[in-house]
Amino acid sequence: MFKNMKKYYKGAHLERLSWGVARTFRQNEKQEFLNQLGIDIPGAKDYLEKEPYEHWLRSHFDCTAKCEHITNNFSESFNWWIMKIRDKPLTKAFERLSLMLMKLMFERRIKAKSWDQGGLVPRAVKHLEYLMAHYGEYDMEGGDKNEWVSISSTGASYFSPYHFVASYVATYSGIIHPVSDDTYWASLLYVVDPPPL
Repeated sequence: MFKNMKKYYKGAHLERLSWGVARTFRQNEKQEFLNQLGIDIPGAKDYLEKEPYEHWLRSHFDCTAKCEHITNNFSESFNWWIMKIRDKPLTKAFERLSLMLMKLMFERRIKAKSWDQGGLVPRAVKHLEYLMAHYGEYDMEGGDKNEWVSISSTGASYFSPYHFVASYVATYSGIIHPVSDDTYWASLLYVVDPPPL
């Protein structure tokens, strides 16, 4: 969105304010950045407000996503995939995309079989090990010595359900049916003529 806006409004100050708006977690901070943007570059604020906040402001993202990124990596990946097939006719492109998705889901199912089915995905395990290595022990100062929490290998209970292998397996458990041959397709009710040349 910012790259499109740079065609009309330029400058490092604008970039700082725009990314500041997008990255804030709290809506009051977002409003401070937007107000400053409205004072400094009113047209840029109007340009940004054309797009719904839920699409580009972290402070308005759905909390169930469990992700703090402001870029949609799925969309970026999908756009990269279709670059490989965009020169194909529509039916061939759809068939090839379907095959690519089938292959991805199959490979991820196979990968998940080697993991501990009751545990965390390897990335979460690695993060937990990092936390235990860097923050596993504390020196207590003041207070009751019996008031403490130990992070151990059972720390998995503090993770979101999304980080468990069962959730990963459930994500890729569905199937994608192959595209059937066009001889099996239903007949068209009407024909659309091509545009005049």
